[in-house]
Amino acid sequence: MALPRMGTVKVLVTVQDLLPVTLREARPQRFDQQWCYSQILSGISSAAARVCVSRSTQEELEHEWSIAGGSTQVILYGVTPGAVAGYDRVKDELLRRLNLTQGYLLYEGSLLPRQNIEGLLHAFAAVPRDRRPPLVLLSSVNRERQAALAQVAQELNVDHDVHFLDPLSDHERMALFHGARLLVHPGLFDAFSVAVLDALGIGLPTLCMRETGMAESTAGAAIHVDFSRPHVAAAALSDILGDDDRYEYYRQLSLAQGQRSSSTLAAAQYMALYQRLLAADRRP
Repeated sequence: MALPRMGTVKVLVTVQDLLPVTLREARPQRFDQQWCYSQILSGISSAAARVCVSRSTQEELEHEWSIAGGSTQVILYGVTPGAVAGYDRVKDELLRRLNLTQGYLLYEGSLLPRQNIEGLLHAFAAVPRDRRPPLVLLSSVNRERQAALAQVAQELNVDHDVHFLDPLSDHERMALFHGARLLVHPGLFDAFSVAVLDALGIGLPTLCMRETGMAESTAGAAIHVDFSRPHVAAAALSDILGDDDRYEYYRQLSLAQGQRSSSTLAAAQYMALYQRLLAADRRP
């Protein structure tokens, strides 16, 4: 979230996503949206300190606005403790209500074109039918994009295996993660994803792009796939779905990385940064 400058109050800005600046499709169109957008850009530029969620985001920020690296700090977000246990009953009830069986592929995030869901659907359709579990797409409500993607799934003859879900409660969301076989994150530009962090935290193997900041946040625990080439992605999906030993290897890697990645550490880094800013204010 980025806050506009408020008088003489110092502002600390956390930058998670620069795509609204770099991709035209994400830019606001209405006047009121454009005004908020300009205020956000102004807030980033004038902030007393900036936190980026990955080094790739930091590099992009410095390139966009020529902001010196000394005023920007990278704090990698961590996994929230306690996400592993206590979901079996909720999971069973949720899957029964949604008419799903455990072992599906899961995507969570936006359905906007930059997330490459079309590419994911083409890769999904190319996985051999005997190895292809259902695909669940959990996203914010966007009926226009859902309809467009449902049409793509129908043209690929996989519409009966693709399920669109609207947002769930936090507890149900994590229950849905516990029922998945794999998390897939096909975005071509993302430097950060809460879904990927949460998957690591529960030992859910994840497929995502290497060329984005995801390689940094997953620290080698994810399976890196070129989702811009659907048949390459399909082969990777087929391999991991058909190899139990390799699946278990990545499950253990995910659990280990989830244990190393702590939200407590991220909070401590934020606190230290706030203390430095306050100490600077008290200097004569």
